[in-house]
Amino acid sequence: KDVDPMPTHAEEDAARMRRREREHEARCEYAEALRERQEDVNWRSRAPEAETRSIEAREHERRARERAAALTRRRDALRVKLASEEARYEEEMAGKRVSAAARRMELEARARELLAKREEERKQHVEEM
Repeated sequence: KDVDPMPTHAEEDAARMRRREREHEARCEYAEALRERQEDVNWRSRAPEAETRSIEAREHERRARERAAALTRRRDALRVKLASEEARYEEEMAGKRVSAAARRMELEARARELLAKREEERKQHVEEM
C-alpha cells in the first residue's frame, strides 16, 4: 500500500483540536494548583489575623466584665453610703425634734414664770392702790 505522507485537512484540524484541548487542560490544572496554593497561603496569612481578633475579642469581654463588676461594686458602695446618710439624717432629725421639744418646754416654763411675775406685780400694784 502507498501511504500518503501529507495529512488531510480534517486530520490536521483534529490534531490541532487535540493539541488545543491538551493545552487547555494543562492551563486548567495549573490554574487550579495556583488557586489551591493561594487558598493555603491565604488561610495561613489569615490564621494569625483570626487569632489576633479572637484575642482582642476575649480581652474586650474581660474588660466588659471588669467594668460591670466595678459598676456593681460602686452601686453597692453608694447604697451603703446612702443608708448610712439616711440613718444619720434620721438621728439628726430625732435630735432636732427632741431639742425643739425641750426648747418649747423651756419657753413655756419661762412664759409661765413671766406670767406669774406679772400677776405678782399686778397684785402688788393693786395692794398699793
